[in-house]
Amino acid sequence: MLYLSWDKYNNLPIGVRSNTWQTIKNFGGHLSAQNKYGQAFATLNKAQQNGLQFALKEEYRNNGYNLTSKQLVVSEIRAKAIAITADYYQRLFGDDPEFIETRGNFAMKNNTLPSQLRREEMTQFFFWTAWAAATNRPDSDVTYTNNWPHEPLIDNRPTAENLIWSLVSIILLVAGIGGLVWGWAFLRNKDEDEPKAPAQDPLSLVNLTPSQKALGKYLFVVVALFTLQVFLGGFTAHYTVEGQGFYGIDTSKWLPYSVVRTWHLQAAMFWIATAFLAAGLFFSPIINGGKDPRFQKLGVDLLFWALVIVTAGTFIGNWLAIMHLLPQNLSFWFGHQGYEYLDLGRFWQLLKFVGILFWLILMLRGLSPALKGEGDKNLLALFTASVVAVGLFYGAGFF
Repeated sequence: MLYLSWDKYNNLPIGVRSNTWQTIKNFGGHLSAQNKYGQAFATLNKAQQNGLQFALKEEYRNNGYNLTSKQLVVSEIRAKAIAITADYYQRLFGDDPEFIETRGNFAMKNNTLPSQLRREEMTQFFFWTAWAAATNRPDSDVTYTNNWPHEPLIDNRPTAENLIWSLVSIILLVAGIGGLVWGWAFLRNKDEDEPKAPAQDPLSLVNLTPSQKALGKYLFVVVALFTLQVFLGGFTAHYTVEGQGFYGIDTSKWLPYSVVRTWHLQAAMFWIATAFLAAGLFFSPIINGGKDPRFQKLGVDLLFWALVIVTAGTFIGNWLAIMHLLPQNLSFWFGHQGYEYLDLGRFWQLLKFVGILFWLILMLRGLSPALKGEGDKNLLALFTASVVAVGLFYGAGFF
């Protein structure tokens, strides 16, 4: 039997995606067929194939983890499949010349993970994530990940609870929308008067305040990042044709697929965020009666340069981390967290959230006088609530 310690799981790299298919294929097909029948899996009859597939499912679904000793026991044949799969990934992520063509097909640069130790830890991470996704919880017939991802070979299918609550959520959503429409149509005492269209665009009547004029540089950054995102998208797409190059140039040495794809997503995140912040800051003085709160322009300028620093730090840190030029202990904080859409280092994520909170303060300084004024403030209250919600919502990424 092979014993694997659970404690190692907590020290493995974050952000790698597991794939159980290679191990399932080795264990359920080639090795088991050769071990039991001395033949290739494809040459077996249906009864023999079904028997091996059933044994595969039982091996994967049954939980062999011992809570007392903190050890997991697997069969010899599965241990051999794990070892073969681990060797495959270690050579794939290294610089084994046998895998050059495969890396090109996967848009991977040679020696993607230079450290032998980290390659070993990565394969351990692959195993533990695959184990959690395929193994039943104690006294249960669903896995630790609630039978996700889908894999019919080991009966990883949506549970009844999964389907029921998905349907319930859709029904409640539709019913809630229908209830609002019904209430608006039948529960009002009278129809509101149609609003009169202004003779002239109200925004054209407002003289730009100093803080609004200072937003011009925000728009320049938005356009620059959007343009960069478009070109990076084309570059990333080209890697699907030439996995390691750009029209014959081996660009993977300096800008591998993982770098340009990360930059492509981060450019989108930053130009969308910058445009949103700029739009809010533009409307704030208008709502405030065409006046800037005190030191509003200074706040707008400080926020802009903070965004520039965070954007530049994110792009540089991403590159240094993926190229393994950052020390391993600093990579998570200043390089790459490994989370989809939150690829920036945790330090830059914290700074970005501080910037969003600062933007929230700038916004509320402009909105609060209008909230204290007379008249119907329903729309203004909704706008203020959305400003607060969007500002704080980014904080969910820390969890």
